Amino acid sequence: MGLKLRCTPLPILVVCAASLLGQAQCVIGVVFDHAPRPSSSIARLLPKAEAGDPEAQFRLALAYQTGSAGKVDYAQAASWYRKAGEKGNPAAQTNLGTLYSRGLGVPHDDQLALQWTQRAAGEGYVPAQSNLGTMYADGRGTAQDDKAAVSWYAKAAHAQYAPAQSNLGYMYSSGRGVRADNHEAMKWYLRAASQNYAQGEINLGLAYFQRSDPHDLEEGVKWFRKAAEQGAAQAEEELGLAYQEGLGVPRDPAKALEWYRKAAAHGWAQALEDVKLMAASTQAVEE
Repeated sequence: MGLKLRCTPLPILVVCAASLLGQAQCVIGVVFDHAPRPSSSIARLLPKAEAGDPEAQFRLALAYQTGSAGKVDYAQAASWYRKAGEKGNPAAQTNLGTLYSRGLGVPHDDQLALQWTQRAAGEGYVPAQSNLGTMYADGRGTAQDDKAAVSWYAKAAHAQYAPAQSNLGYMYSSGRGVRADNHEAMKWYLRAASQNYAQGEINLGLAYFQRSDPHDLEEGVKWFRKAAEQGAAQAEEELGLAYQEGLGVPRDPAKALEWYRKAAAHGWAQALEDVKLMAASTQAVEE
């Protein structure tokens, strides 16, 4: 059974993963350092933000981005992130870079995304260091440079930042910027997974699935379950495949379909196709 590698996004943070499905892709994510409170506190933030308080400006921008200010408004988020970022707030710089990378509230501009991310990373802000690693790995706003990506991932990974640990594991697994080393990849995946980081758990499960020993397959399923308990659609998809093929668990088409449906409900596109294929297969057998 051959495995294909993928970098895949989570809603909040940059993630690189190994997957049984699809091709390589990375998306830069948003840092929710200070989760916005209910909209009742927004009225108290605005006067402070207008008075030039960078922390209030950051929190107000985050409220506009997440919708806790009443509605999602990326343009307002970008405006307040810029004000806070210009005053040196690294979380605001990081998130403004994210908005430029995604073209949300501002024109898509990878070079500006890179510049804002570099400012935050240069100040030692760990999430920005991880994001900067992904920009180098993906060649966004700069020439692709896997060695630079590994360097930035390593800085954040050694600071115990779980997404960077997972990303660094991916680089070792795929031999990008470093010599391929599955043992080193497993080490970093385990560190991320040990922080209950769902994508790290998925990556660790997939690393076990690259081995042939039945015990390793069982370990892989265990880590998929941990990630699935957090609602990770990719983990649900992998569990569906495990039950469909009898990998680490007894073959059970009904459970496979159940997990595929969960993954589809959580937006995993491939799962929609798997549900259709299994439904068609079941109908063919009944006929």
